[in-house]
Amino acid sequence: MASPKRHDLQIIHSSEESDWRTPEPLVAALNKEEYDGIAIDLAADSQNRKFPIWLGPGSPHGEDALAVDWLALLARLDLVPIGFLNMPFSRKKARELKKAGDPRWRAYMVETWAEKCWQESQRGFTIYAVMPFAPQTDWYRKYVYGHENRESMGQGWAGHAAMQERRLPHRISFLRPDGSPAENAGVNSVIVVWTPMTGVVGPWQPHSYYWSYR
Repeated sequence: MASPKRHDLQIIHSSEESDWRTPEPLVAALNKEEYDGIAIDLAADSQNRKFPIWLGPGSPHGEDALAVDWLALLARLDLVPIGFLNMPFSRKKARELKKAGDPRWRAYMVETWAEKCWQESQRGFTIYAVMPFAPQTDWYRKYVYGHENRESMGQGWAGHAAMQERRLPHRISFLRPDGSPAENAGVNSVIVVWTPMTGVVGPWQPHSYYWSYR
């Protein structure tokens, strides 16, 4: 029998498939908030992209979104640096690729994308990201809350992190790769908004609140 800790991790991070589609109402609700609109889908393919410009398989702008300079790309395209992200999360696939020695395994880990979003936001990019709600994990505390463990100083604020943590009062009903309805997500999701926050001085804790796209 799995230990309680292991069981919790299985529930929070249970995901075998990596290509679930985001429901249109959720994306539309986020896009409506931006005066200029969301410019790019940061992790998609030609079939499930939510915007005309995307990064991922088949994209002329870059098939490896993690290797692309998001800010520089949007500058070249003369677009406002605002993106949407529903990452290809699958710990099962990550384990398989890592075991095979394939460096692409990192692209299926949530923490890899959270770090990329944080880095790009520090440079001027705004990202609306669909993430698993996992505040007990190291990556969430560091890149969403701006808090990390420091061996020499104990726990402390690492600096700016996300601007918003939008907790959903319901689980997202994702779609299958072919667009057909699927069951609700097996994990609780959150919309994390990373933004440059120009003019904010000192450490920052994200504004946490409940938000619904329904």
